Amino acid sequence: MKHYLSLFCTLILLVASHIAYAQQDSVAMSVKVEQVTVTSDKRVFSEADRYGNIAINTKQLFSMPRIAGSIDIVRMLQYSPGVIVSNDGDTSIYVRGGDAGQNLTLLNNAPIYSPAHLFGFFSVFNTPHISGATFLKSSMPAQYGSVLSSVLDVRPNSYIPTKFGIEGNIGLIESDLALQIPMGKKSAIFLSARHSYISWLVQAISKIDMNVKYEFEDYGLTYVQELGKVGKLVVNSHFNNDKADANLSLFDTKALLHWWDSTSSAVLETPIGDNLTMKNTIYATFFNNKFGAYLIGNDFFSPSGVTDIGYKHTTEWSINKFSLLGGVDYAHRRIRPQNIMSSLTTQNKDAQTQLTHEVALFASALYKPWRHLEIDAGIRFSLYNIGSENFFNFEPRVLIATPFAESGRVWVAYNKTIQYLQLIPQSNASFATDFYVSSNYEHPPQISHNFSVGYGQSALKQQLRWSVELFYRQMYNVLEFDTRLNTMLSANYNIYDYIYSGVGEAYGAEFMLSYSHPKFDIQAHYTLSRSLRQFKKLNHGKAFAATTDRPHNLSFLAVYRPTKQWSLSATFLYATGGAYTAPTAIEMVGGSFLKEYGAYNGARLPDYHRLDLSVTYWFKSKKFQRNGINISVYNVYLRRNPLLLSWNVVEDEENPEVYRIKDASPALFEILPSISWTFKF
Repeated sequence: MKHYLSLFCTLILLVASHIAYAQQDSVAMSVKVEQVTVTSDKRVFSEADRYGNIAINTKQLFSMPRIAGSIDIVRMLQYSPGVIVSNDGDTSIYVRGGDAGQNLTLLNNAPIYSPAHLFGFFSVFNTPHISGATFLKSSMPAQYGSVLSSVLDVRPNSYIPTKFGIEGNIGLIESDLALQIPMGKKSAIFLSARHSYISWLVQAISKIDMNVKYEFEDYGLTYVQELGKVGKLVVNSHFNNDKADANLSLFDTKALLHWWDSTSSAVLETPIGDNLTMKNTIYATFFNNKFGAYLIGNDFFSPSGVTDIGYKHTTEWSINKFSLLGGVDYAHRRIRPQNIMSSLTTQNKDAQTQLTHEVALFASALYKPWRHLEIDAGIRFSLYNIGSENFFNFEPRVLIATPFAESGRVWVAYNKTIQYLQLIPQSNASFATDFYVSSNYEHPPQISHNFSVGYGQSALKQQLRWSVELFYRQMYNVLEFDTRLNTMLSANYNIYDYIYSGVGEAYGAEFMLSYSHPKFDIQAHYTLSRSLRQFKKLNHGKAFAATTDRPHNLSFLAVYRPTKQWSLSATFLYATGGAYTAPTAIEMVGGSFLKEYGAYNGARLPDYHRLDLSVTYWFKSKKFQRNGINISVYNVYLRRNPLLLSWNVVEDEENPEVYRIKDASPALFEILPSISWTFKF
């Protein structure tokens, strides 16, 4: 399989780095160490650049409420401003009215196309393997491209440990283990693995008589090598795999859901003098998924995937009041959109394969002419090719900020962003039925103009912080996908015939308040927003609410540490129900019941809300750096948040000639308690 090729590339890079290091002179070199500041801030979220973007403190994630016995960096983003809560079972990120496919997830500068596992409990990242992450949504630097809404930039461990270490977590439905292995004073290896035994939970929450087997696994390897004057090399390889099988004996039906993502990258960061730094990255990502069903008289499956090989170079230079950055970004992709193949039709599985090239030049400059003014301006020029079709785009970005006093700031930002690779969603959960397609002349690249203005302030020696940010987005060529299974099984089926392009608009206000204390932390975020779409062929050309339109979105997070041994935490989420298209009437025509539907996305699901609690007791031990037992409860007050609403016509049990309309609102699960043991030594 292709993930073996990815692992082979990683091993080649490891050997090359040892050779490069062995060829250096053995003369001792002096190393300039920058000043390190240690703070007592216990916040999970801090300000990455003080202007709307967020840095995630992975060390503090261990004090957060655990879901199914584990903590997760992507799920924690649901408690940050501007990120909209979706449904249970969905780990996707929805930012400022955007879709799930309008976000980019990076690991060691390489893209991850499948960042979530089934049912949304976990992302694919092993927390002990991560040193930190940055979430960009307000001011998008010029070096990030091909994405409309946000970037989650995840960094693996890249330090040199002084001694061998091991940490892990053993829970009810999954266990993980991470190792840090020093290899002398200049190199180290980090390993991590996670495997689930989740089938019993899937069976427990299922309301249908069926036999379900589901497992997932994640593996990570990071190699760090200090190369003296050459700089530092970080080689990272990641593999995640999901496989689900369902046997519905009542309907004599079987289904298979299988997807995996393999990513390898090497980042060489080279300092040249005190003010100049170069960074080079090469990467390869392989993503594949497959959905299959075995029905009476017709078996079908729908493979899809993306192969991505790329290179990125950046150079940073700082002098006096200027900080300059420039570079180049190239990606070659082999895209395999969803292609339905069945026993009743004969289709070439590679007929829709798309080969694309994307290259971009970018440059930016940060200028601080005086203390109370900062100007960060950038430009990105991108060229995209698919067959004989070519696209050229300029993407300007600018941020103007005015710090005042010592703790306040005001900023205004504008970003134009372009996205060439499109995700076509087919579900409202983290399923592998979603697939990628390339932009073309019929469906041009998505374009977004993003405006924001914000104000932030801190007090009480930065223990108390608050901010408000207004945003407006105008989006072009956004997509909707609408078709039925019987159409997809047709021999003449063409994906692009059922993909609609239109315009979108999103606007709103984000509010943040946090207080940090040695004993407790409180963070509250509220987003008031709207997200609208308009398509000529949908809803009679009238504007309608996007599926991700949630006017009210509230999150609350509290952590209390009464002693060094005890940590108590709670999180609460509330969001307006998602928009959907509801039937307005049911009629009998020719012995069959037909539904008449109202306005497109003209109805709302019930509001979403949930409370999670978590208690951790940390044992006193000289052998362990961390040793604790966690008990957590997901959805404490048994709120049934429905995935969807449906209406069925059934016969009356007492009078077969009478039909009644029965509504259904299935929820993925209700309460979920868990217990886990966390350790590090």
